[in-house]
Amino acid sequence: MAGSEKKPPNPDVKTIQSVDRALDILECLCFQNSYRLGELAERCHLNKTTAFHILKTLESRGYVEKSYDTSVYKLGWRIFEVFAAIYQSIDIKPIILPYMERIREQTNETVNLNYFAKMENYYASINFIQLESSHSLKYSADIGTHTPIHCTAAGKVRFLGYSQAMLEEQLQYTPFDRYTEHTVTDPEVFRAQLDEIRKQGFCIEKEEYLPGICSVAVPLFKYTGRVIYAVSVSVPTFRASDQRLREIAVGMMDVLSSSTTCPDLLFKGAPIPPCP
Repeated sequence: MAGSEKKPPNPDVKTIQSVDRALDILECLCFQNSYRLGELAERCHLNKTTAFHILKTLESRGYVEKSYDTSVYKLGWRIFEVFAAIYQSIDIKPIILPYMERIREQTNETVNLNYFAKMENYYASINFIQLESSHSLKYSADIGTHTPIHCTAAGKVRFLGYSQAMLEEQLQYTPFDRYTEHTVTDPEVFRAQLDEIRKQGFCIEKEEYLPGICSVAVPLFKYTGRVIYAVSVSVPTFRASDQRLREIAVGMMDVLSSSTTCPDLLFKGAPIPPCP
């Protein structure tokens, strides 16, 4: 296998062949997260039909995804959920919390870290870490809450990690449901929003998802160029003047600009270059 030699089976341990084969595929994708069907079959010493059925099973469970624009297989969002349990020991919190705490100190508004999970053919934003405002009137959501990506600031910045082909494919599957009178449901208007977000390096959303709540978000990129997290600030509308929302966004960018010391949490600033 690429990146690592496959360990020989332990003769004293009885294994299940189908499970072994599925794990071979996952381990292969760990070391090079981009393979076509034939390449995976060859590297895992499987015929194409067997490899295809294993991949379809893994894909149906979220452990593998098939790329929209290149037809290659890569690790899926469910792997992140498995790793999230490991993160409780490695823990991302010590890495990101200092930045989130500084943002909360500056704004005294609720600060969230969001990651993204694939729901059938489209993505949702997941509330992963939350630091609440000390205001009596504030936004608060349970950890693990799913929110749509077309009408939240954290969700919109997810699209900045797509290539043009991936973007067009994702827009076809994104349900542009209306949640408030301010929700953008026209894909053309949404594309124009993304162009502006890319230029600014941040997103401001005003009551598109929840009446009375505005949000500001900044994307954090993986080294591959994909958006892996979004840091967002949620602000009640009565405290959310245009000037204050922009000041919050600029302050977030200043704080997160120092997060480049962590290779898995890259902040790119503005403008954000297109993803290849």
